[in-house]
Amino acid sequence: SNPRQAFLVMGPLANILKRHRPRRSLHGPSPPKPPPIPPLLLYAIRPAGRLQTRGDPCQVQGATAREALDHVCEAIKATDCPDLRLYNSVKAALAILCQTHGYKKHDPPTKHQKALPPCVYCHILRTARTQLARAKDHLLCGAFFFSCRSFEYSKVNDACMTKTIRIVNVCFFNGKRELCQNDPFLHLAETVSIKFRSQKNGKKDEIVTMHRTTDALLNPAIHWAFTVRRVHSIPGFAEDYTVDSFSERSVVRRITSKEIEGLIKNAVRAIGKAVLGFGEKDVGTHSNRLAAAMVMYLAKVPVFTIMRIGR
Repeated sequence: SNPRQAFLVMGPLANILKRHRPRRSLHGPSPPKPPPIPPLLLYAIRPAGRLQTRGDPCQVQGATAREALDHVCEAIKATDCPDLRLYNSVKAALAILCQTHGYKKHDPPTKHQKALPPCVYCHILRTARTQLARAKDHLLCGAFFFSCRSFEYSKVNDACMTKTIRIVNVCFFNGKRELCQNDPFLHLAETVSIKFRSQKNGKKDEIVTMHRTTDALLNPAIHWAFTVRRVHSIPGFAEDYTVDSFSERSVVRRITSKEIEGLIKNAVRAIGKAVLGFGEKDVGTHSNRLAAAMVMYLAKVPVFTIMRIGR
């Protein structure tokens, strides 16, 4: 059963930590503490290397101890079990922190993605030719202003606790007056507010507000107004539609994070490494989130404000 699966994975953790606890000796100093052993990693590197969940095997191997642990825990979460990496579903479990910290020196270095400069977004907006391309462009640029994670504005196959933004959670204001989403002057709104229902940091229903800019291309009011109008135009629109919904040949589907990643890589490839200083292999969906933080930092926005916007 599902609880038994969780116990079989997490049980060795308590036993190994208890067995490796340093003991005092009456005949001399305590023996040196053995290196930490990650039980979840040991489970992940079994010959099969897969965890059975609801009849579908999920890959749990990873290049690092943390990645393998995340794969195992995400597979268990898919069986409606709680996140074993968190204590009381809020703070990271101390045993997990000790486990991953002990293997940082043995894991290969993390390859960080590069932040996107504004010229990449301008290139993306100017080269859009199809309806799908324009939908992805405005979705990416709108998410940039709110420093959104990829699964907050696109479909990600992995299970996660963060929920995608719904259309009804995007609000436009002129002063204190809220505009209807079918308002013809929605793109002229002074501020845009988004309610994030569930986030990676554990907070729920947090509202973040951004003001419009004077730029003709990069403007949060224009991007989110385009997205809201596009989703509202889908036949059979419902309030539970997310911002990544798209109608293609009378079939409603969701824009995936792989499509967003491909959009970013194509733009970086077109501009060239000689101009940007990095290539398509150095960017991904997280580059959009990093770009928001970098732009605010270069504009001398206080660090605590950047942290509040980044959630």
